[in-house]
Amino acid sequence: MEHEDWRKYKRTIEIFEKMRETGLDPTLSKGLEFDEFTCSTVISACGREGMLDEARKFFADLKLSGYRPGTVTYNSMIQVFGKSGVYVEALNILKEMKDNHCVLDVVTYNEVVAAYVRVGFHDEGVAVIHTMASRGVTPNAITYTTVINAYGKARNEDKTLKVFGQMKELGCVSNVRTYSSVLAMLGKRSRPEDMINILHDMKLNGCLPEHATWNTMLVVCGEEVFQALDVPMDRLVEAADSASWLTWKIK
Repeated sequence: MEHEDWRKYKRTIEIFEKMRETGLDPTLSKGLEFDEFTCSTVISACGREGMLDEARKFFADLKLSGYRPGTVTYNSMIQVFGKSGVYVEALNILKEMKDNHCVLDVVTYNEVVAAYVRVGFHDEGVAVIHTMASRGVTPNAITYTTVINAYGKARNEDKTLKVFGQMKELGCVSNVRTYSSVLAMLGKRSRPEDMINILHDMKLNGCLPEHATWNTMLVVCGEEVFQALDVPMDRLVEAADSASWLTWKIK
């Protein structure tokens, strides 16, 4: 844990301990305001160091002291346990969040989707996307890319492309991570023509490729990609180095 985060964590724990002893208002103590940012910072710091017990204790102390966690604090808890692969606890926190009538935002759902796919429950992640959309929370590129990347790594090309198609149909703009995930999957399945089509789509959407995107294209497509892009190899290498659309073109 970084020194500043550790200092904040220790300081917060010390203050809450004193608050329990003296019965002070949990929102103010010695000029320090306990807000969503402060609480989520401490929880996230614990998560980065794998200090799950400390995160649990801090969260429990918050509630015992009278503090009512909000969306940001709950999201931090879901993220900490989701990233650690403890998806059941992440879902329990989500249930508590709902029971307390706390607003679930796009970050909440994104963390739940991520928690599912990390333990291999890809279809459940897709179900969460449908749930959030039905409740008026619009999925974003992060939501879809999380599932697309998971299906891609599992080499499930049909579901990868299905989710990618749904994303486009709903008007959600893909980012470079989305495209890179689809390209990586297509590369593993040796589908150079489809990869070139995805590259065309990237160009149409003004999405700049990453170096990894070019590397995948070059490894899988070889000479075929040069013909499709209609540029000499040295210009393509220049494009890969600069990651700029100005140095190459697509027919």
